[in-house]
Amino acid sequence: MPDSAFQKFQPDREKLWRATQGTMYDRMAGWLDEAIGADVSPETLKHYTRTFTGGAGAMVDSTVSAAMLKSEGVTLEPSEIPFARKAYSKLTIRDHRSAYYRAREEAQKTAEAFTRAKTRNDMTTINKLVEDEAEMIGLDAYASSLSEAINAVRDMQDAIRLSDGLSTAEKRTQIKELELTEQKFYDQYLDVFKIEKAKMKERRKE
Repeated sequence: MPDSAFQKFQPDREKLWRATQGTMYDRMAGWLDEAIGADVSPETLKHYTRTFTGGAGAMVDSTVSAAMLKSEGVTLEPSEIPFARKAYSKLTIRDHRSAYYRAREEAQKTAEAFTRAKTRNDMTTINKLVEDEAEMIGLDAYASSLSEAINAVRDMQDAIRLSDGLSTAEKRTQIKELELTEQKFYDQYLDVFKIEKAKMKERRKE
């Protein structure tokens, strides 16, 4: 579970990753806290459930979560329905996030190497990186410029998930709309990333 210095005095019940917020583990942790005063992180509940029940536990997790959502009037998408999602090929926001962070990590590694070389005043490495991978350095700066907007959109999603004034169906509708905005930032970056990578590839052929 998340456990940074800033969360040192935060109850375990409140320590969880974004993906776990609003799931049955989050609700179970809340119930344990209210019913018997047990301070347990939702991530701990998820870990032990999946560790001791394996794949079957993960399927039960998916099935129970889907059933809970349907009972609250939510219309499920194919990717959220157990069994049906195996044949579902549409990309989700998680796929877009993963692609973005993989691309960003590649650019970040080059940018960090460039920064280290500047710190050491290593002109040989600096010149080589500028000559071979200048696009990656620029892409890292571009990702940094997008990160504030992306984080703001994800913070809004978190606020909606934690809101007491919205039904589950209303939360999902609003979050889906924000995810479309979030996705546009990822696609925008990935389009530029592909163009810049293609430039590097062509240059290396010369």
